[in-house]
Amino acid sequence: MSYKVNKLTKKNIPVIEEQSRALMQAVPDLVFLLGLDGSYIDIFSAAEEDLFLPREDLIGRTVMDVLPPPIGKDCMTAMSKLTSPSDVNSFSYELLIDGKSRWFEGRVTLCGKDTVIVLVRDFTDQRVAENELRNANKALHLRARQFKRMEQTLTQVEQRERRRMASMLHDNLQQLLAGAKFTFSIVEENITDEENKKYAKKGIEIVSEAIDQARMLTMDLCPPILYEGTLKQSLNWIKNHVARLHGLVVHFSIGAEDLTEFPESERLTIFNAIQELLLNVVKHSGVKRARIIVSKKPHGRIEVTVCDKGKGFDPVDIAETEYETGGFGLFMLKERLSWIGGHVNIDSRPGDGCTVTLNLPFDEKKSRPAVRKNSSPIKSSNAKRKIPNKSINVKKKEKVCILVADDHAVLREGLVRILQQESSFHVVGEAPDGETAIKMVAQLKPDVVLMDVMMPGMGGVQATRIICQHNPGIKVIALSMYEEKEQGSEMTAAGAIDYVTKNNASDKIVKVIRSCCGLELPLA
Repeated sequence: MSYKVNKLTKKNIPVIEEQSRALMQAVPDLVFLLGLDGSYIDIFSAAEEDLFLPREDLIGRTVMDVLPPPIGKDCMTAMSKLTSPSDVNSFSYELLIDGKSRWFEGRVTLCGKDTVIVLVRDFTDQRVAENELRNANKALHLRARQFKRMEQTLTQVEQRERRRMASMLHDNLQQLLAGAKFTFSIVEENITDEENKKYAKKGIEIVSEAIDQARMLTMDLCPPILYEGTLKQSLNWIKNHVARLHGLVVHFSIGAEDLTEFPESERLTIFNAIQELLLNVVKHSGVKRARIIVSKKPHGRIEVTVCDKGKGFDPVDIAETEYETGGFGLFMLKERLSWIGGHVNIDSRPGDGCTVTLNLPFDEKKSRPAVRKNSSPIKSSNAKRKIPNKSINVKKKEKVCILVADDHAVLREGLVRILQQESSFHVVGEAPDGETAIKMVAQLKPDVVLMDVMMPGMGGVQATRIICQHNPGIKVIALSMYEEKEQGSEMTAAGAIDYVTKNNASDKIVKVIRSCCGLELPLA
């Protein structure tokens, strides 16, 4: 029986060899049969031109004779590591053929005890495609970085332009309108003809409406509290702003950590992000309440959470909608925060409210107390002009001596005229900035100082603090074009006894001065 099997096996050997050779010829790769010493025993190639050298020049020679030494060494190393027929080792190399580089990969495996099969595949086309794809990706990433920088620059330019325009409105137009209102008030007081008095009142109403519109436009462009206050004051402003405009009640809490010393850029980022998220609550949630939580996290991070218990949504659907419609909501917010190393997490489901968490980097080394920036891009033409001392000798307690500190000459002139109409008032001097006001207070010892909050150089808050520290008997009344409580509380904390908006100054300032000095109010 054993003899018959051996006879059949020997009879089939030529058939098996022929089938193996046909299979080798059909393989698109180059197939080399090598001895353990690296000598070429047989070669199978679908096309002779695929060979580095003619077949007859290879048989009997070794890979170290034919191939460049580094490539031959890599091949012999891969062969030496084979220990069983199941092992497969590989190596890759580059050859210069007809002046062009071509890349190959060799796979080696044992074939019996004394021979090794090496399959060599030309992957030049794949390598070229990979290089082209890699270069295209590099170009794409470069273009993406360029677009990102461009968008960052555009955002910064937009913010600067908004701030510049807001400063122009506040430092020029609103002050001129307030001065015009003072002048109309004086004219109205001195007109006896009822018909003309009616026109004067109408003029006051028109100017007041213009001041309100200019103030609202200033707030929409760039709220001054954003650059002049702390993070907490900025959040308070947002809270009051959305409540006034949209009826949204916002509760916010800041962690026990010290978050007052925020750099302006980070305060601006958080402010804009929260404002955008609250507007989303107003537009889409269907509720009138929201919550803001700000806390410091480990590793120099700040976390801001804005949540509501409204309709909720599927974040995937929102992302697709924004992409299709070209919207700039949550998607753009994510993009902007990614520029500074932040990220956004959205937790929302239909009918289950929405929680958006912003995680932002916070460089404590750069943090510093918010500094009031009273200097504006558009300087008043007379901001540094010396104003003559208008003090006169009056008997003590006969008149209330008043110092007016404001950097706008037109407004200051109108205010002084209103005060001079009161027989119990005497304006002893005028100051264009906080530093001059401090010096004049030391010289003139007024009873009351009317202090503008925002002035070039030293602003009203710092000047008020110094005056009240050194002159506790002097009463400081704050003046501002803005109606925000945050600025009023800041002046009150510095020592001011009241906060009067310039829009209402002609009606209220006399009453406030009389009240703080213990004088009777005039009969209507």
